[in-house]
Amino acid sequence: MHPMTHWQRIEAALQGKPTDRAPVALWRHFPEDDLDPAKLVAHTLAWQRQWDFDLVKFMPSGTYGVEDWGAVSAYRGSPNGAREVVQPAVTRTEDWARIGPIDPRQGSYGRQNQALAAAARELAGEVPLLQTVFSPLTTARKLATEGLFADLRRAPA
Repeated sequence: MHPMTHWQRIEAALQGKPTDRAPVALWRHFPEDDLDPAKLVAHTLAWQRQWDFDLVKFMPSGTYGVEDWGAVSAYRGSPNGAREVVQPAVTRTEDWARIGPIDPRQGSYGRQNQALAAAARELAGEVPLLQTVFSPLTTARKLATEGLFADLRRAPA
């Protein structure tokens, strides 16, 4: 079998067809540097160039999706590089009313989107690029931390 491109390998594997080898991907956080678009892109590209994975999983801060609503996060040395919410945006049930639309071109979302676009330009379509989009429940959990479950019991609608 001839060597396959990253795209060919992923597409064949997804279709259950033979591949020249098993597709491989591995991703990681880059603590603190994941808050700076240029540094995040540089680390992401260096990681891909070092290992030549079959897909790039773009890894901004795992709390990018709640910071624009006022949640505060910190990196506290987690071995997996994840930040944790240290000050939730929602501390009372009434706070949910403040959670409304945000501009994805500004703030934390804006930085993440700027970095993602730059990484996509640099990769130039040579390898699949994936970005996590957190589920609404995951985002709610990060907005309220442990208080979410009490709020769901009190006011499930």
